[in-house]
Amino acid sequence: MAHIQRPGARVIATEHEWRKVGRRVLPDAVPIIVLWPFSPIRLVYELDDTGPPISDHNLYDPFAVQGYFKPAFLSRLTANLKKQKNFRITIENRRHGRDRAGSAAAQGNLWNLQNEEIRKLAESNAVTTNEISNRAVPAFRIVLNDRLAPGERFVTLAHELAHIFCGHLGPCGSRTGDNDDEGGWPDRRGLGKPEKEIEAEAAAFQIASRAGLIARSAEYVAPYLRRADMTKISLEWIVRATARIERLAKIHYGSMAF
Repeated sequence: MAHIQRPGARVIATEHEWRKVGRRVLPDAVPIIVLWPFSPIRLVYELDDTGPPISDHNLYDPFAVQGYFKPAFLSRLTANLKKQKNFRITIENRRHGRDRAGSAAAQGNLWNLQNEEIRKLAESNAVTTNEISNRAVPAFRIVLNDRLAPGERFVTLAHELAHIFCGHLGPCGSRTGDNDDEGGWPDRRGLGKPEKEIEAEAAAFQIASRAGLIARSAEYVAPYLRRADMTKISLEWIVRATARIERLAKIHYGSMAF
């Protein structure tokens, strides 16, 4: 029940149990409901819903990043994603546990209607179709842990976008072969999870580095490297995904000043 309500939950306890170990439940904490012996339910709280803050050096955090981060990278990336006509990506912030930074999922295809009012109505009601056509726009949803710091949010978003742009969640048709921003990507859903995670994290690591951040990518991909078929890793699509995200965040346009 805890993992259904709070994906990635690592440690949960009642408010009384947290007080016994010197921690307090934060005012904006969202309780998790679990069954309890001799009573119907009990409210428990996940580690990230308690304070004071835990240093990443004291508790291993695979999603922590180090370095100076310019918030403009994140704001430009999210703003430019909303302008894309070749695909639709919705970003949601939701409470997750400490072991879950984010996720991405395909949402089918939205019809790219010319009538603005009808298009807005279709998008708001998530009208989808399984048919791929020149008018169909693939839609995706990214959910981010609302407890992430700006730098962590940026790297996590880059990782989830890389999954999309590498074709891990399905294809996107190309409007024109001459414009990189309107180019699509193939359907690579058949790739195994280890290979997908390695490709996405490789792209995220490069993007983070150019944004002045150091991510714990080595620790993250280590378990996947032991199981991956490295012959299936596509350097081409790692580079393409990296370039697309950097363009959206405008990292290449004289914005790096450290």
